[in-house]
Amino acid sequence: MKRVIFAVLSAVILVCTSCLINKLNDAATTIDLKQDIQGKPVTITVSRGTHWVDRLGMGPFMVNVIPQMTFWIESPDGRFIETVYITGAAKKYDRNATRKKMGEQFYRECFPVWSRRMLAGGGQLPSETNAYPDAITSATPESSYTVKTKVPPGKARFILFAEINKSSDTNAAFTLSNNSWVGQPSVIYAAAIGDTGTYTLRPVGHSGYVTDYRGVVSNFTGIDTALHMVSTITVTLSER
Repeated sequence: MKRVIFAVLSAVILVCTSCLINKLNDAATTIDLKQDIQGKPVTITVSRGTHWVDRLGMGPFMVNVIPQMTFWIESPDGRFIETVYITGAAKKYDRNATRKKMGEQFYRECFPVWSRRMLAGGGQLPSETNAYPDAITSATPESSYTVKTKVPPGKARFILFAEINKSSDTNAAFTLSNNSWVGQPSVIYAAAIGDTGTYTLRPVGHSGYVTDYRGVVSNFTGIDTALHMVSTITVTLSER
């Protein structure tokens, strides 16, 4: 009888282990947005890095945590133009427990730079009453991905920014005690886009501490694994 009970318990544990971990699809995906509107085609390709995924929890209760991202464009003089893409900013795509609990505040703390610049430009944060349209959002990609979209016509030159954050990505400098649920702050990438062609976004700074926002911090002291969530981000601008 003891052997039977042990066997049953072992089977239950194995089942729980396989069910409670949110398994990820490692295959690269393509997300098509804004294909039916006027504008210059843009293709953004994100390649996952060595620290794309973290696992949180204890024992069989483990959860895979992956980065949240947003992309936006600004004029060369720093004027916010529009959000190009953001992960999970509609209720039907929302699988992030922290985002569901925090609502708008999630975006203020996950994407401090984008949220402030977007709000200053007259936009509104995503919420249950302000779900973003499929033209700029999708479910959070689980691995490397490509976004195909368009930028407004007539924009000869602009800056493409990316802000990337992964919750609870802690280290000695940025902990859950001194930087809320975030751990290491979001990392900002950027590239100046002009003529048609392919460009690489480079890390230009981070957002610092949640409770002491000072804009983009260009000094990467204290940032380690957060710089390896992605390996490369490229953008290709086409005429048509």
